[in-house]
Parts: sequence; C-alpha cells; structure tokens
Amino acid sequence: MSLQYQSAFAGYRAYVDVEPIPWKRANDDAAAIGGPMGQMARDTNPAAVARPGAATGATSNPGPAPAGTQEKPR
Repeated sequence: MSLQYQSAFAGYRAYVDVEPIPWKRANDDAAAIGGPMGQMARDTNPAAVARPGAATGATSNPGPAPAGTQEKPR
C-alpha cells in the first residue's frame, strides 16, 4: 500500500479583480432579474449572473416565485 500526496492548493486559482460597472447599469441588471429576491432565486455563480440574458438571449423572467410567496387567486 502506497500513500499519494495531493496538495490542498492543487486546484487553487488566484484572485482576479472584477472591473466595476456604472451604478445605473448595476441597478438595471438587478431590476431585470427581479430585485433582491430575484438575485436570491438565481445561481450564485458570478459568471452565471454577470449580465442577465446577455450570453443566452434569455428574457428577464427570474422563474417561479419561491414557495409560499405566490399571489393568492382573486
């Protein structure tokens, strides 16, 4: 039986600073995905939410509302 060493840093990726965007664009992006609740409902991967619909041509619909938050029928 032989032991193999694998460093904890084997998959380490160095920090990369993100270019800031104008506040107006940030607000528009947040509004397009449904505000703060829309951000919570989406993937937390920054690459996936960097610009809603920019890469995929998707609409700004964030998807179904979380359970318990849907409007009651009239």
